[in-house]
Amino acid sequence: MPDPTTNSPQQLMSGYLTVDSNWLITSFNERAADILGIESGDLLGRHCREIFYNDSRFRAICSHLEPLTKKRGSNSIQLDLGSANSGEKNALQMQVITLPGKTGSMIGAFIGFSDLREPLAASRLALDSIAEGVFTVDRDGKITSFNNAAENITGWLEEEVLGQTCESVLQSNICKTDCAIVQSIATKASGEERIAYIVGKDGHSIPVKVCAAPLLDMTGTVIGGVETFRDITKKLQHELILNAVADGVFTADREGRITSFNRAAEKITGWREEEVLGKICSLVFFSSTNVQSCALGICMREGRSIIDHETFIIG
Repeated sequence: MPDPTTNSPQQLMSGYLTVDSNWLITSFNERAADILGIESGDLLGRHCREIFYNDSRFRAICSHLEPLTKKRGSNSIQLDLGSANSGEKNALQMQVITLPGKTGSMIGAFIGFSDLREPLAASRLALDSIAEGVFTVDRDGKITSFNNAAENITGWLEEEVLGQTCESVLQSNICKTDCAIVQSIATKASGEERIAYIVGKDGHSIPVKVCAAPLLDMTGTVIGGVETFRDITKKLQHELILNAVADGVFTADREGRITSFNRAAEKITGWREEEVLGKICSLVFFSSTNVQSCALGICMREGRSIIDHETFIIG
């Protein structure tokens, strides 16, 4: 009989169990045995409720198992058992994700748990510390997590959106035709970053850049997806202002590499913004001005403005 621990990475800081439709343990990793304090040989085939109920750390999860069994599709629940901030010795985070069969009924479940005192177990804390909005969905597109930045960008609280479809919450203009997270789940691959417009809780449109990837279980089966998004309102406002100016305008970093190029600059030079971004401006324009008298160079070196400086460029 194959070792039930060999199909998963043993170096994971999180413990995990998989169970069948009767909640009997079918596989586990060594970290699970360590956290549970049970010998590996005593885990396989046992009912997880028996193990959790006899362990005060996990007893709170037992009342949630039966309701999950009765639900159709993929469902999940996450509980913090104790608090690492209060110094509790056995502060744990636990997540149960049910796996549906072809009929939608539960055929098994993935159970993960981590010691909240361990750095890699605080993944949710790390998720909530980043500036980009992040949310996860199950295979039906129902939201299973929604980080702090997602709340700040959209105005929705996590508890208000959990279990709702991302389409009904975010109402993006690409939901019906070019949904990033649907495509990543379908192709089992990360998608390219794209611009979308979502609707915030207050009803206002929010321009965002989104990127999505599939969520895979230990066997490589897609169980959902994750999408990151960031508010680009200020960037678009900046671009709109630049593009409304009749003069050619471009910006560059301290090395002289072009970082933006407005429409007037495109018309005057014949170059398109995507063709010049990241290139040294002197190599794009072949200006008659030498390096020492370059207006942009003087501005950056001396911190002063140059007005009505004449030069010749090549389009």
